[in-house]
Amino acid sequence: MGDNLSYQKLQEKLHSLENEFQAYKEMIESWREAKKRFYSLSNRTQDGIYNFNLSIRKYVYTDPSFIKMFGHPCKDIVTKHSVMERIHPEDRQKLQEEIKASLLDYRDGGEVEYRYFDASGNIRWAHDRWIVLRNDQGVPTAIEGIVRDITEMKNIISIKNYLESLLESCMDAIIVTDEKGRISFANRGAEELFRIKRKDLLGTFIGDITKNELNNSRSMYEIILEHAPTSNYEFEAQLLDGRIIPLLVSSAFLKDEKGQIIGTINYMRDISTRKQDEEHIRMLSQQLIRAQELERSSIARDLHDHLAQNLYSFNIQLSAFFECPTYT
Repeated sequence: MGDNLSYQKLQEKLHSLENEFQAYKEMIESWREAKKRFYSLSNRTQDGIYNFNLSIRKYVYTDPSFIKMFGHPCKDIVTKHSVMERIHPEDRQKLQEEIKASLLDYRDGGEVEYRYFDASGNIRWAHDRWIVLRNDQGVPTAIEGIVRDITEMKNIISIKNYLESLLESCMDAIIVTDEKGRISFANRGAEELFRIKRKDLLGTFIGDITKNELNNSRSMYEIILEHAPTSNYEFEAQLLDGRIIPLLVSSAFLKDEKGQIIGTINYMRDISTRKQDEEHIRMLSQQLIRAQELERSSIARDLHDHLAQNLYSFNIQLSAFFECPTYT
């Protein structure tokens, strides 16, 4: 009887071990599949992925993109030396200081942007972001991170900043809207023209800040849609503060790569001074014309009076001639 109980317990124990082993196999298989997917994904990504072991001071894992960015020129390996050689000399200290700071107890990781040299020697930009792995005692054991090449983004930002500086330097108002007429950009000139803070202009419907004084039912946006693309279109504008000013407007549609309209860009100039100058010139011209007419009238009168005097004198002389005795 006792032997049967012992055998039964052994059977149950064996069955339990078999279940645990099967679960372990499934876990291992799942882990292998996850690892396989990770390596497949890391091999396709353009970002550099790395794991740097702090105890042996070596990279224990680097994906192909990281090797391409920081590996030895003639070898498919990455070392601490090869990485530092690729990083721009002026940015090495910044990276080292940020890594050192991230190893402090209260830090989980860090990030930094720096320049590096690609395989052809060209200077490029990278964004490096990492986490610090620690043991149970909180001692840093490794650094895992992702490096992304941001050269194109830097170039785009540089171009954007350059264009914005050009727009800001323009004294006239420049307003950009989306396809629904909402203001997405306004320069300093727009603030001064409409006397509205830029933060209050952004997101506002352009038709709400000015209307056509000649027809209050039409907003500026309707005029833009009707006439764009146009250059030097004039109209009387009523602004939110009650001012009525003449505006010179040039507008164009912004389109995407498919040719779909995604917004408008509008250039506006207050031509009040020009209109005043034109009115002043018109008045001066009228005064000049009147002065010329008066001058002509004066000259005509003088000519008429002089001719009359000459005729009268000639008539007297002629009468005296005919009355002369010798003639009779």
